[in-house]
Amino acid sequence: FRPDAELIRTALADAGYDVDFLVVHAVHDHEGPDTMGLWGPDLLTSGYDPAYGEQWRATAVEAVGAAIDELRPVASMIIGNVDASTYDPMKGVANVLRDSRDPWVVNPIVGATRLVDQDDQTIVTLLSWACHPETAADKNTLWSADYIHALRRTIEQGSIWSTAPSRTGVGGTAVFISGALGGMMTSLGVQVTNPDGQTYQSASFEKADSLGQIIGEMALDALDAGEVIETPKLRFMAQSFELAVDNTNFIYAFENGLLDREIIDVDGAQGIVTEMGLVDLGPLRMITVPGEMLPELAVGGYDGSQIFAFSD
Repeated sequence: FRPDAELIRTALADAGYDVDFLVVHAVHDHEGPDTMGLWGPDLLTSGYDPAYGEQWRATAVEAVGAAIDELRPVASMIIGNVDASTYDPMKGVANVLRDSRDPWVVNPIVGATRLVDQDDQTIVTLLSWACHPETAADKNTLWSADYIHALRRTIEQGSIWSTAPSRTGVGGTAVFISGALGGMMTSLGVQVTNPDGQTYQSASFEKADSLGQIIGEMALDALDAGEVIETPKLRFMAQSFELAVDNTNFIYAFENGLLDREIIDVDGAQGIVTEMGLVDLGPLRMITVPGEMLPELAVGGYDGSQIFAFSD
């Protein structure tokens, strides 16, 4: 929530860091601690742990400080994307993703952007894919980044298969950015067949690892075929705004401390202050959305044009 982001911004300023704009991005991981309060032991108890909140905010400040200390110029960027549905002639995108709620509308694009320095060494690779990180499902009680871990590892270090050819990574640091995964893009129930010929459908870490490596190799393909942009320009803007909240369950949660948001008056209705940001890096445009965006809103598809899965 925005109050945590504001606390991090304050802590950065207190630590002496001159940061123009901080984006706090959630990978939407279903297998980590509750950072909002929605998932307490019962409906009337917040699941937010203030001690953990302090820990992750402090870690965020340390991460920003480390990034500032290691700043170096970006000489060029490579940007590309691929269509995940083209990798399996039998299942299409259904080998890696499904929409669990009608209508079936997905965004099959895997996007990747690699920023390199003057020595052609990777500084960071930005990755985008729209799928909930919940492959290990609700029976898993261990903290996990789910498929994102294997995706990041594949980009940085390369893929690792038993019999199929492996790919070489590009080094540097990989950062995952969630696409429009609402409504709901998931790996649950997906029957994944990996390059070794192994098939996983039930929730497991093996399935998460296969998914991450498969998507990671797609991202490497996107970079291989990507466009090179010399000395890309950076610009950004942000806007906070008032937003009326129609959902009475949220209002109850705000009023009773289950969710930490201040209620304000918005044209006679109860509401909150939220924000959006826009970051342009060369031809790459990133928009921060305060919520779980549906692909229907991002790419359309009510006309059946965004299915990308094949049936018998």
